[in-house]
Amino acid sequence: METYIYALLAVTAVSAVSLIGAVYFRLSDAKLARLLPFLVSLAAGAMLGNALLHLLPESLAHISDIAEAAGHAAEHAAESEHAHDHAGLLVMALALGGFMSFLGIDLLLQKFGGGHLIGHDLQHSHGDGQLDATGRPASTGWLIVFGDAFENFIDGAVIGISFMIGLPVGLATTLAIVIHEIPLEMADMGVLLHSGFSKRRALITNLASALVAVVGCGMALSLGTMVHDISLYIAPVAAGALLYISGSLLVPRLKHSALVPSGSAVAHFATVLAGIAFMALLLLAE
Repeated sequence: METYIYALLAVTAVSAVSLIGAVYFRLSDAKLARLLPFLVSLAAGAMLGNALLHLLPESLAHISDIAEAAGHAAEHAAESEHAHDHAGLLVMALALGGFMSFLGIDLLLQKFGGGHLIGHDLQHSHGDGQLDATGRPASTGWLIVFGDAFENFIDGAVIGISFMIGLPVGLATTLAIVIHEIPLEMADMGVLLHSGFSKRRALITNLASALVAVVGCGMALSLGTMVHDISLYIAPVAAGALLYISGSLLVPRLKHSALVPSGSAVAHFATVLAGIAFMALLLLAE
C-alpha cells in the first residue's frame, strides 16, 4: 500500500509542475509579447531534443532488450538478428504513425476551426495570443495539449513502475522527470498563449494535460509490468507527435518575419539550440 501512496504523491507533484506557468500572470502584456516568440523557439528546440535524445533512443534500447530476449529463445543467430531488425522498424513505424496522426489532427482542426494554421494564427491577434480567422485559438495550441498528454501518460507510467521497483528508484525517477518537465511546461504555456489561449485558460488546460500522468501511474500500479511494455510502444508515437509539432508548426513560425524580425534571427536560433542543449544535459541526470 505504501508503494501506491508514494507513487501517487510523486505523480501528483510532477503534475503540479505545470502550475509553474502561473508566473505568466505577473508579466505585463508588453513583456509577454516580447517573451513569447523566444518561448516558441525554446519549445521547438526542447521538443526536438526530447523526441530525438530521449523518447526514441529509450524506445529503441528497451524494445531491443525485448527483441534480444526473444532472440536468445530462438534456435538460430539469424532469427535473433531478424528480431532486432523488426524491433527497430517497429519503433520507427510507431513514430511515423504519431507524426501522421498529428498531421491528420492538424488538418481536421484547420478544416473545422477555419483558415490555415500558419497564416491566420500569426496575422489575427487578440488579447493574450494569436487567434485564427474565426476568433478561436489556433490549432497549434490543441496539438501541444494532445502531444503533452501523450508524454505525461508515459511519465506517469514510468513513475508507477519505478516505485514498484523500489522507493530510491521511484524518488530518483520522479526528480529526473520534474527537472525534465519544468522547461517543457514553461515552453508549452508560452505556445498556448501564443496560439490564442487566455492566461487562465492556458494554465487550466496545461494542468489538465499534466494530470494525464496520474492516469498513466494508476494503470502502471494496477497492471504491473504489463504497462511497462505498453509505455514503450506509446513513447515512439509521442516522439512522432513532438517531431510534427516542432518541425511542421513551430520551426516554420520562426521563419515568419512578423514573429522573428531579421535582427533577432540569431538570438532565436540560439534559443532553439538552448532548448536542445537542455534536453541533452538531462541525459546526465538519467
